[in-house]
Amino acid sequence: MLKLAAGIDKVRESTRLPVSAKARIRTNGDTIEGKVENLSMNGAYVTADQPVKLNSSVVISLFDSANTSRVVYDIKAKVVWVMGNGVGLQFA
Repeated sequence: MLKLAAGIDKVRESTRLPVSAKARIRTNGDTIEGKVENLSMNGAYVTADQPVKLNSSVVISLFDSANTSRVVYDIKAKVVWVMGNGVGLQFA
């Protein structure tokens, strides 16, 4: 079941591009490993190996696809929807 954060509708403001990149989500002292499935100027869809709480503030680290130990970006975001192990992030 899709859970949306208050004030969020399903309309996208920008085009999402398919990607495949290692990601790490940090929230409330927890670190959750995941994979970025698609990315836009405003947000990302990430599959995570643990649940991520709806409406939580997170920092997502995106890793270099050629060197998966190198962080390319750290981005502040909010979890705006959750469905199964999928998480919709809106960049802050």
